[in-house]
Amino acid sequence: MTYPIDVPFKKTRLLFLLLASVGFMGLCVWYITGPERLQGLPVATWVVALVGWIGLIMTMTASFFIIRMVRKNKVAIRIDTSGVHDHSTGISIGRIDWEDILEFRSTSVLGNHFILVDVNNPEEYISRGAGTLAQKSLNANFQRYGAPVTISTNNLQMKHEELLALLQNELKGFRALPDDLRLTLKNSVSKEWRKV
Repeated sequence: MTYPIDVPFKKTRLLFLLLASVGFMGLCVWYITGPERLQGLPVATWVVALVGWIGLIMTMTASFFIIRMVRKNKVAIRIDTSGVHDHSTGISIGRIDWEDILEFRSTSVLGNHFILVDVNNPEEYISRGAGTLAQKSLNANFQRYGAPVTISTNNLQMKHEELLALLQNELKGFRALPDDLRLTLKNSVSKEWRKV
């Protein structure tokens, strides 16, 4: 196999999500600025405004992560001789070394597909989260699924099943290598990708 194997984002889907998020932001602002327009509802106007504020905060957060993913010039997933480089979500932790990976599993939550990466040192990967919010999210993943690292496959240009099979085959191939060759291959990765 020729390395690296890159799996890019579906940029059109991300842009569609961003557009939907901006539209929802507009609706939330409308709720905030004129809750009395919805007097026909059996809810107090302050509840409508509160829902607007909560929705605005959530959509602004989602928009921030979507913009961040679109602006990155990195691919969503890169597979090379050192491991898997995950940049598929807003809280991705970068490189996951082959030596640390125990297995890849699949799960689905509300129609969103994820590949769970079981690692032998989950605390280390949780601590690599960029900031408190990312670390709490990684810890929540670990508590809920038993794996801190999740790869979101919905916005990738490769089908979920295809990527899962590829990752499982690459892990099997890595485990079949002699130890000295594993180290040589890991050190052959470019410096740009070695740190992420």
